[in-house]
Amino acid sequence: MVGWQGRCEDAGLNGGRRGCTVPTADRGRGDQAHVRALRIIVIVLVTATASAVHLAAAEATATPTFRSLTSANTGLDHIASLTITVPSTVVDGDVLLLLFESSNAADPTGLGAWTKIDSGDAGSSLRGQSFYRIANHEPASYTLTYSTAIHINAVMMDYSGVDTTSPISAHGVVSLDSYVQTIASPSMTGVGPNDLSIIAYHARGVPVGVWTFTPPSGWIERIQGTTNSPNNPDVGSSIVEKVGAGGSPSETTSIQVTYVTTALALRASADSAPVARLAVSPTSGQAPLPVTADASTSTDTDATPIATYTFDFGDGSAVVGPQASSSAQHTYSSAGTYTVKVTVADTGGLASNTTTQVQANPAPTNLVGNPGFETNTSGWSPLGQGVTLTRSTGGHSGSWCGQLLNTGSSSVTAELNDNSNWVTTTAPGTYTVSAWVRSASSSNSQLTLKLQEFSGTKRIGIAQSKVTLSSSWKQISLTYVASTPSKSTLDLDLFVQRLAGGSSFFVDDVSITLG
Repeated sequence: MVGWQGRCEDAGLNGGRRGCTVPTADRGRGDQAHVRALRIIVIVLVTATASAVHLAAAEATATPTFRSLTSANTGLDHIASLTITVPSTVVDGDVLLLLFESSNAADPTGLGAWTKIDSGDAGSSLRGQSFYRIANHEPASYTLTYSTAIHINAVMMDYSGVDTTSPISAHGVVSLDSYVQTIASPSMTGVGPNDLSIIAYHARGVPVGVWTFTPPSGWIERIQGTTNSPNNPDVGSSIVEKVGAGGSPSETTSIQVTYVTTALALRASADSAPVARLAVSPTSGQAPLPVTADASTSTDTDATPIATYTFDFGDGSAVVGPQASSSAQHTYSSAGTYTVKVTVADTGGLASNTTTQVQANPAPTNLVGNPGFETNTSGWSPLGQGVTLTRSTGGHSGSWCGQLLNTGSSSVTAELNDNSNWVTTTAPGTYTVSAWVRSASSSNSQLTLKLQEFSGTKRIGIAQSKVTLSSSWKQISLTYVASTPSKSTLDLDLFVQRLAGGSSFFVDDVSITLG
């Protein structure tokens, strides 16, 4: 019997296509009394989509990566269907290869979602086939179904880093229906240094127990095995791979076989830079403004994942990173508009960046002319019989604070009033009023912060807030919107009802701001 061999040639790496020429061959069946064996050699070549001279700065070629494989066969029996599990490592965008042979020159059903690459026969008793598909929400398994009960052997392989826009760049079929122990493979030209060649050898042999394959030197074997049926010819496989051009390697077996060789080329994807994304929270606020920069939604879907993040907060402070963490914290001490930049780099050395802005606002103007009693008590008056206002050491933020003291022996309402009003003419907007207060000792006295709006002598609005005093400083605050802006005034009071004789409370850091 005369054998034949295919030949595939590459027309160029930069956008070129590879063609395969397959000479005709004699496929006679021969004597049916003889025991046949089928060798199917599947060569998978992954080709870089980059210039043959150099790689562009924006994209480098990444070697396709083998993730894992699954296998299934009919074992000792002849059956009409075989279910093979999808590799657990698969993610959308991977390329799945399905390489299988059957003891019948027929196609199975159940592969409607797959694309056939090639099919080759050795007579009418065996057929070897190769299929591929781009992974997309994969089911748990696929089932090959035949019209009759036969031996079936299948391997499914999961690869990342393949160009999904044009995954198959070349393919062809050769076969030999004669007994040999050395199996040839098609010559492949134009294989780049980052290409990944994969050869899958499948065979059908005499039932003599376990028989083995010897892979070519320099290749990594991924799987080897046979159905090992004692009463029927067996099917089995050996799959090897190697980075770069591998020439035309042959593989030997421990028995004589016939074979089919299916050659195909998977095109490697170019390694693209990550897509940088950045969110900063909050994006505005009063200085000093603490913020968190978060780049966790950045993506890199190719074979070289994100490795580092570098943050520049745009205010002259030290750059944060490069670091593995996708977030960083910073505080803007001064008011201004700042540009935050993150640079995201992958394991292949490619990077991209993006920016966003943060607005740190100046502190609002305090309309209280003497908020902390640091030099005197001007602008404030005590109200209540026997109530005095003096300066006292130990302020909340400075050295001094105001002290309201009931000098009498009976309880009275002790009140601190802004005399004359700090806000003599209201304006549109929201007023925020706050103060820090405490008592001389632990007590349950309640202090009220009251803001009243007057038009002339008529009160037209009021807002109040209450806090229970203790010996520690507490902040009390309220907000108010003037009902008649530009036509009214605001009156501020802080008071304690029924302040016991000899008791006092302290006030500091009073503020009225308009926002």
